[in-house]
Amino acid sequence: MSTRRRNRSFRATDNPVVRAIKDLILERGLQSGDLLPSEAELTEILDVSRASVREAIKVLSTLDIVEVRQGLGTFVSNMSLQPMVQSLIFRGALTPNGGLMAFGDIVELRAKIDAGYAGEVVKKLAGNYSVPLHRIVAEMEESARTGRPFLQADREFHLTIAKVANNLLLVQLIDAFWDIEDVVYPKLPPRTSKELMQTATQHRLILEAAESGDTAQYRHLLRDHYRPLLESLPHPNYFVSEATQD
Repeated sequence: MSTRRRNRSFRATDNPVVRAIKDLILERGLQSGDLLPSEAELTEILDVSRASVREAIKVLSTLDIVEVRQGLGTFVSNMSLQPMVQSLIFRGALTPNGGLMAFGDIVELRAKIDAGYAGEVVKKLAGNYSVPLHRIVAEMEESARTGRPFLQADREFHLTIAKVANNLLLVQLIDAFWDIEDVVYPKLPPRTSKELMQTATQHRLILEAAESGDTAQYRHLLRDHYRPLLESLPHPNYFVSEATQD
């Protein structure tokens, strides 16, 4: 893409009609799933051309701020992090090693985020027995016994842990990281049954440390959990011993 086209793309997000529609969403208190005024109504409300409204809607749709449903209208989106996900996936595709180096950056960031929220998670889980998390771990162990990967259960475990911290952005961010991992995972070496069982066991130990209220052990187990994956990825600036320190 030429510099001129990149600049035009940046200017699109700063378009006054784009800003006006975002302001309208805020002023009216519209939430995810709410219907926006029609294209004709927006043209009248904002006193701009229909072409300007149409272009602004395209920009907002690309940013996942609105969702256009054919024959139904334009709705406020759930505003996921999908634009960021797609950008990171493409960024990874442009890097050496088929994106594995960029994926190493993401895994390292995930490890640090998990460590950063360790105290909050342990505080919430201490003294409790989380039925959903134990169910997920049991599913992992069953899959490992038969030599089957359990990427979805792994994702569900970390998302459930993130929800414990009661931070919506954290949940969306972890979910976005897993979207990227879904793309990269097939490029990683196949896991042996022994490795799968070790990973499942690590999840059980992490959960038990949280439920016992042992934050130090929880962080230590997180480091052990991420270390094998990070060591298998090309990451020239990474030092395992520092990956998940506070």
